[in-house]
Amino acid sequence: MKYDWNKEKYLAIKDEDLPEKPSKEMHHISSAPAFPLPIYVWKKQSKELMYSYAIEQLEDLRELLLDCELKTAVKIRNQGWKHITNMVIAEIVYDSEFGFEPIPKEIYHVYINNEKRIISLVGPNEGSLYDEYLGSVQARADKSFKIVHSTNNLDDLIKTGVPRIPPEYKHILKPFIE
Repeated sequence: MKYDWNKEKYLAIKDEDLPEKPSKEMHHISSAPAFPLPIYVWKKQSKELMYSYAIEQLEDLRELLLDCELKTAVKIRNQGWKHITNMVIAEIVYDSEFGFEPIPKEIYHVYINNEKRIISLVGPNEGSLYDEYLGSVQARADKSFKIVHSTNNLDDLIKTGVPRIPPEYKHILKPFIE
């Protein structure tokens, strides 16, 4: 069976467009879905889920920050920075090239090859064919990633990164980046 992977069509998928029940082809938990989504749709949905979680956490911290003492404010601000850093790390990963869905708790490796970032299952000591190793990340259940090992180049990417969240949420970041 041949699938028609029209990018615009699949980026517009809404929950109500998905079937309520699994198809007959999905007879057990390990079988592939009857209508698999392309990786760019999965990346978009995962990024949105990660943002919604991080923004929710930042909103809560922002409210606490407005009504606290200086000592507590520093702790809350540091927590906010952790969420912002997690968003930047996730953007680095999601904006890289890879063709699989990361599994929580698994380690993935970030490389540069031909000036493109690539995520790979193959570690730097396992015979990678890529130009430059940037670091390793661990996937989390909330669709974010944790740095396991990084080089100076990955650290620089993270430090200079600003999460590209929707404009209507920019005010949430303000207390943490000023």
